[in-house]
Amino acid sequence: MEQFLDYLKAGSGRSQALKEAQQYIINITIGELQESKLCPDILAELNLGNNLEIDSKPLAHPYFWGAWICQGEVDNFQM
Repeated sequence: MEQFLDYLKAGSGRSQALKEAQQYIINITIGELQESKLCPDILAELNLGNNLEIDSKPLAHPYFWGAWICQGEVDNFQM
């Protein structure tokens, strides 16, 4: 959600910001998650055990991003 709001603040329309935020989630790697402040919570929820390949993308499945939708006007939005 933070990524979505950051993209909106940067001037992307809602539809584009949503696509960019989804791509962020799809492409984030274990290595990038380990550098994130959310890492312990996310990795604990994923329950990967010792399967921590640094380049793997554990959130790429639509389960993690597919339910996000935009409603209303999807063009540029002023915050």
